[in-house]
Amino acid sequence: MTLVFVLVVIAIIAFLFSKNISAFFYRRMSRDAPSPFNSTNFQIAQRFELKRDYDRALTAYTHLIEEFPDFDAAYISMADIYRKKRDYEGAVSILKRLYERNKSPDTLFLICEVYMAKGDTYEIERYLGEHREELREYIPIIESYLRAKRENDSEALTHLRILAGSEDVKDYIRLKAKRVIGYL
Repeated sequence: MTLVFVLVVIAIIAFLFSKNISAFFYRRMSRDAPSPFNSTNFQIAQRFELKRDYDRALTAYTHLIEEFPDFDAAYISMADIYRKKRDYEGAVSILKRLYERNKSPDTLFLICEVYMAKGDTYEIERYLGEHREELREYIPIIESYLRAKRENDSEALTHLRILAGSEDVKDYIRLKAKRVIGYL
């Protein structure tokens, strides 16, 4: 009887110990799991971006994308930097890479916004024609921009550029990133 009691107590202790150990290791593993926000490349990119050293920030974001290819915010931040440098083709290129990966209509609209900042109505109309269904929620903004551009309505264009983020691109793209992936 005593031997059975001792074996039951040992089994209970072993069971509880194994649960605590596995819970400990699970918590430890999830805490130590790699995160793009904890990446050195992310920290470096943010620092260079704040210092307006855009070339170094782009390099750090490129390394971050190599390390975390599913981190949409890095693509969006790179596009933002290209827009600040007025390298619209660079911004479109990185956003097209992001669209190939995530197929998000928000990414398509970011591409249209780059073309709005550039003033390229041909590309906007082409994108609208090719992706009308995906861009349906953004059609009023895009068509308002195109109408104002055709009518050369500078006041409406200024208002739409503010809506599209060309006046304060960083905040607007961050809001878009939050909407696309829940970032920030």
